[in-house]
Amino acid sequence: MKITRIFVRNKQALFAVHTDGEEFDEFVKLFNQWKDPVFLMNFFMKHKNNFKKPFVNKINDACLNVRKNANLISQKIRDAERDKVFLESLFQPLNDLESAYKIPQRSKHKIGNPKKDIPLRIYAIKADKNIYVITGGAIKLTNKMYEAEHTAEELKKLNKCKNFLKENELNCIENFTEFGI
Repeated sequence: MKITRIFVRNKQALFAVHTDGEEFDEFVKLFNQWKDPVFLMNFFMKHKNNFKKPFVNKINDACLNVRKNANLISQKIRDAERDKVFLESLFQPLNDLESAYKIPQRSKHKIGNPKKDIPLRIYAIKADKNIYVITGGAIKLTNKMYEAEHTAEELKKLNKCKNFLKENELNCIENFTEFGI
């Protein structure tokens, strides 16, 4: 597992997992998928049984909605890079059982109201305050991650990265720098 730098600025940093053999890191890969109409059409055809109102039988609308929400997330991350917002305000613990003070912590950024949008998630490990490592993301069509194959895979990636950060003591900017990131 490699980790790539998205940005390090003042007291916050965003990194991404880059899986061996993959062309792009998880951050770039995710946004490429969310903006690719062919990927989205194939995804929604495969998962159309999980659609909720108002997108049942409206795959084109679902694709447009994902692209719109992906642009909103992208803007929020650019705002964080320019110090207009803190990463802490974008990410929250993955679930209510995870303590807000336990580091490393599985986290998510979510956008989209499930009743009227196609919810998107970016998954990351919080290494320290305002330091996150993106492990992937998903178009979330089920309530629980384990209910769909693609979100269950994201959960595995979160856990693998969390263990990697612990094992390599990547818990502050200095340690990431010493690690060569």
